[in-house]
Amino acid sequence: MKQVFSLLFVFSACRAFAQADPAGIVHAEKNFAAAARANGTRDAFLAYLDSSADMFEKGRFVNGIQSWQARPKRPGLLAWYPQFAEIAASGDFGYTTGPWTFQASPADSVVARGQYNTVWHLTPSGWKFLVDIGNGYRDENEAPVVNKPIGTQVTRRGDTATAWWADELLTQSIRTNPDACQGFMSQTHSILNRAGHVPAMTKAAQQATRAGLPADLQLEPKGRGIAPSGDLAYVYGIATAGGKSEAYLHVWRREGSGWKLALDVLPF
Repeated sequence: MKQVFSLLFVFSACRAFAQADPAGIVHAEKNFAAAARANGTRDAFLAYLDSSADMFEKGRFVNGIQSWQARPKRPGLLAWYPQFAEIAASGDFGYTTGPWTFQASPADSVVARGQYNTVWHLTPSGWKFLVDIGNGYRDENEAPVVNKPIGTQVTRRGDTATAWWADELLTQSIRTNPDACQGFMSQTHSILNRAGHVPAMTKAAQQATRAGLPADLQLEPKGRGIAPSGDLAYVYGIATAGGKSEAYLHVWRREGSGWKLALDVLPF
C-alpha cells in the first residue's frame, strides 16, 4: 500500500528573504493532478505548462505547449501526487517529485508506474512548470513517512557562473566515471531517481541504485535556470548510452560547501 508523505525543505536567505512557504508549490502540484483527473491529461498540461517549458519527445526537447496542442485527447488516467517539494528562499521557484501511475480507465488495474520530477516557478498567472521529466519502475514507492518539515538555513547566495561550473564539472567527470555523481550529492538532503528504481535518499541506497550505470553514459545540457534567491538551480538535457537517448535532470542546492545535487534524475 502506498504511503502518502511530504518532505518539504524550506529555505530562508539571511537578511534578504523571509522564510518561504512550500505550501503554494505543493498546492499547485495537487491542483495539476486534480485537473488531469477531471479534464484529461492534455488539458491539464496545457493549463500548467509555462510558455517556455520544454518536453522530451522522440529523442529531443521541444516546446511543451506546441507539443501538447498537437496531441489529440486520449482516454486513460494518469495520476500522481507530490511526495517531496523544495522551494527557494525567494518563494517563487522550486521542484516537486512523487509517484505516478497510469490506468486505461479508473476501473482498470495500473499498467505503468514511476516517478515524476517537475521544476516550477511562480508567474503573474500562478505556478507554471518549466520542465517535467519522469522515470518508470515496477515496485510501488514505499519510502518512509516523514512527519514534519525540515528547514535548512542558506548561508551564502549562489550565482549562475558557479552553478553552471558545478554542473559542467559533473558532466566532465561522468565521461570518465559514471559513478562520479555520488561525490556531488548533498549529504544533508538529496534524492536520486533512476529509471527502474524507487527514490534513493540515503548514501547507501544511492550507491546501490547507481550500481551498473552504463560505462558509456554521456550528458548533453539543453536548458537551465536559477532561482532569484540564488539557492536553487536546475540543468536538464539529453543522456545517451548504448545508442539510446533519454532525458536527465539535475537540481542543485547552494550549501555552505558550494553547489550540491538536491535531486538527480537518471534515465538509465
